[in-house]
Amino acid sequence: QQIMKQRGANILSSLDWPVMLLYTALVFMGWFNIYAACYDDSHQSIFDFSMRYGKQLIWIGVAYGIIVLIMVSDYKIYTVLPYIIYGGLIVLLLLVLVVGTKTNGARSWFEIGSLKIQPAEFAKVATALALSKLMSEYGYKLEFSAKGIGNYLKAIGLILLPCALIILQPDMGSILVYFSMIFVFFRAGLPGEFLWLVVVGIGVFVSTLQYPLYAVI
Repeated sequence: QQIMKQRGANILSSLDWPVMLLYTALVFMGWFNIYAACYDDSHQSIFDFSMRYGKQLIWIGVAYGIIVLIMVSDYKIYTVLPYIIYGGLIVLLLLVLVVGTKTNGARSWFEIGSLKIQPAEFAKVATALALSKLMSEYGYKLEFSAKGIGNYLKAIGLILLPCALIILQPDMGSILVYFSMIFVFFRAGLPGEFLWLVVVGIGVFVSTLQYPLYAVI
């Protein structure tokens, strides 16, 4: 019991409290905005779990539960499970294409009673974990050599596989998060000059949203 108390004290003292408070403030600001946007005179309570803001509160509680679970878990578990978690989410992304619920033209949700679960959101975390596991392996480095090109292909493959399945749903909004993982490549040795190509690519993509290509042609 004394060891558990000491461990809990160590965890609390190691937390970045300003970041945690900022995160909590942003989460609840978003929750209040959902309540304001979905307000219904017949469902005035913000704790009405039949409404969208009530369901969102459930997910907020689940998220904080996961945060606590991650903090008290042995970090070594994240060196063993990343590929297993990633594989499990790939299976879910395949299943949702077959048995998922279609919402707003995209078959990207599992419907369980009154709750809907979007595996693409969990796959983002799974992909980040798998990418971290790959890039932390001994001798892994992104360079222009026979071995380095193989490392590039492995990392790109981890990102593109869930992207391809999400495109089939289709859910193009989630794809943007996956492409932002390119910035991790610079940590693993990708030359900084390529950062400008990424910036230009993002600029071209954003500009096409405002000025479609057909309008230019």
